[in-house]
Amino acid sequence: MIDITSRMLPDVAASVAQRQQEIDRLRVIRNDLLAQLAAVEANLCSAEVERAKILNYHAPIFSIPTELFSMIIQAGQSDGEGDTAQTKSRLPFEVLATHICSRLRQVVIGTRTLWSFIHVAPGQSMERLRTYLMRSEGSPLDVRVELRRGLCQSKVPMDIIDMVLDRSRSWRRFTFETSQEEVQHPIVGRLCHLDAPFLEYISLCVSGLNQLNPASFHSSYHDHHPRILLNGTPNLSFIRLRGIAMYLFRPQLTSVKTLHIDQTRSLPLPHHVFVHVLTASPHLTHLSIFGDVMGPAGWATHNPQDSIYLPSLRSLRVCGVRENSYSGLLLAVNAPLLESLVLKGVHEHDLDSLCISSDATKFSCLQSLTFCDFELSQIAYMRLFSLLPMVVTFETFFASPSTPTIFQLLGNLDQGAGYMGNHIPWPRLRNITCLLDPGDQMLIEKTVKSRRDHGCPLSRLRFGTVDISASAKFQLGSDIIIEEFGNIDQWCASHNHDHDDDLFS
Repeated sequence: MIDITSRMLPDVAASVAQRQQEIDRLRVIRNDLLAQLAAVEANLCSAEVERAKILNYHAPIFSIPTELFSMIIQAGQSDGEGDTAQTKSRLPFEVLATHICSRLRQVVIGTRTLWSFIHVAPGQSMERLRTYLMRSEGSPLDVRVELRRGLCQSKVPMDIIDMVLDRSRSWRRFTFETSQEEVQHPIVGRLCHLDAPFLEYISLCVSGLNQLNPASFHSSYHDHHPRILLNGTPNLSFIRLRGIAMYLFRPQLTSVKTLHIDQTRSLPLPHHVFVHVLTASPHLTHLSIFGDVMGPAGWATHNPQDSIYLPSLRSLRVCGVRENSYSGLLLAVNAPLLESLVLKGVHEHDLDSLCISSDATKFSCLQSLTFCDFELSQIAYMRLFSLLPMVVTFETFFASPSTPTIFQLLGNLDQGAGYMGNHIPWPRLRNITCLLDPGDQMLIEKTVKSRRDHGCPLSRLRFGTVDISASAKFQLGSDIIIEEFGNIDQWCASHNHDHDDDLFS
């Protein structure tokens, strides 16, 4: 490079050199100032953070005691169950809450129950499971294991399964769902001698077994004794057995209050096993049976004198396939306190044997009746009016087009003595829930007026409709309440967020 200053006059070169020195000096000053500015910016940011912390700690909401604040957060987590918040954010509520502020993060991490839901599914990381187990230490655990393609195909490490099973003494709820139990790597089979003294809820949905031993299965099939959790579960009040779990993985039933028997395999239970399952607990209050658990010949050979006595049963829900499954079960069961009956998929002649062989005294306490996906004629309804005279609440969902609506059946009281002689159908009926057909408005108004005039007024109508203004068009009087609903009420509502109760929906 050619030094151009060598060609300048001496005074010009000196002047340039002087200016260069000034530039270098100013650059040094600028760098110093920039460094000071960066330090000031850092100090300013730190001061703002500290100021924000002080303001947060003294904000009105944070003046709430930590214990109460923790309860509020837990309520928020409970309200969020079943919605789409987690789907949209891909983060569960408890993780999102730790990102709001440091104060909230401390409360959330310190609230053990927020971390007590343990979810094992494909893609689950060991680190996340450890974090949840550490933060929930000492709190009852709600465990859910979903391996819908089996353990091997789901590629869930056995170490994760081991960590969950090792905490069985802390289980409050245990839900397991899989397409098949693998003999080489059993999960439910390992529950045999586990201790779960605080377990209250268990739901086992096992579709199949990858290597079925016929001799072993035959032995279990005819044996009514417990197969898992043999050390005792004194607090177990809810049991769901679906698929082969009903045959191979039954826990002790002596304390159960809510029992779901979901027969999704075409394999009926022996009669003596079925009777034992239903009568093992004197506290059984809610019973749900899906499928033909007894098979086509089971009820035909049943002796009506050998009734299945269920002294505490309050609600019964049944969905059968064969014609005799409904009448067979209802004739066999002796439940003097039965208040609620739900029948799904019942058709015209499914209740004939019941109506012919029984009388109103068998169901003297029954006040709530629900039909879903059904097909009944007016004659079948008339038999039900006589058989179940004490009905107070009637609900219908998804009837066949040929089935008359309840308003068509109850709206003819002014036609002399009516089609039931001098008897008014369901004189104690007060509440009706159904899907609304806007074309039935005049018939509904007529029914309400007619029953009011005959001294058996309705008090509440609940309509399922997409037109939120439809019910506002009714002229029914101030003595009747009209409500609208978008979803069918959950059966046995005392068990909230029962996401696996999907066979009756």
